[in-house]
Amino acid sequence: MWAGFALAVACASDPSPAPVLPGAETETRTWRRVGSTADGAAPAAATTAAARCASPCVAELWEPTGRTPDVPSIVLLRSGSTMRAADRRGVWRTTWRGLSGTLALCLGDPLATPPAGDPAGFRLLHARSDSWAWSVHLSGANPCGLDGQIELDAHGHRVRTHGLRAATLPWAEGGREAVVPVARRMARDAAEDRWPEADEAERARIIAALAKDPEAAPLVRRLEAGP
Repeated sequence: MWAGFALAVACASDPSPAPVLPGAETETRTWRRVGSTADGAAPAAATTAAARCASPCVAELWEPTGRTPDVPSIVLLRSGSTMRAADRRGVWRTTWRGLSGTLALCLGDPLATPPAGDPAGFRLLHARSDSWAWSVHLSGANPCGLDGQIELDAHGHRVRTHGLRAATLPWAEGGREAVVPVARRMARDAAEDRWPEADEAERARIIAALAKDPEAAPLVRRLEAGP
């Protein structure tokens, strides 16, 4: 929950672009996640790569879908807000300027497994030439009832929500407005949980974010008053 609140009030610095990988020059290629060191039973390739990564580090192994013997597997390493491919240069995005407000609160960390806490949700990685993108697939079994697909540029800020629905409505045609009360409640809960550990700067960001919620005034007064 806190990941979504943090994404809603702050953006990360731009990473360097991801490189072109073999097999991505002429047609769209797709990879699926097959294991992670976070699962406790990661494939050997992920475990080996994680040992060379700054701790704490999570390594994910991604295998190409379909019959594509010429396309390599990819090990992605994530340490905090940084993600990179284990055997290639370039840093991949983990936050997006276009992912903010209500959508950020509902989705949380879009690279989490499962995304949005949706037990049937999953991610795919796609590449064509030097253009890389994540597709995040959701079933509706999450706090905001997000259903459908979100696309995120892997090394740009573009966020596409044309395939996303909420409360049976397209996101841009009433879906977002339908889940605002749920997202605001999630934000209030996250702020209250985070407040005791937050430093002065973070507390200022929390108060600024809550100021947009008319129902948060009692919580703000309580937080500012202290224990």
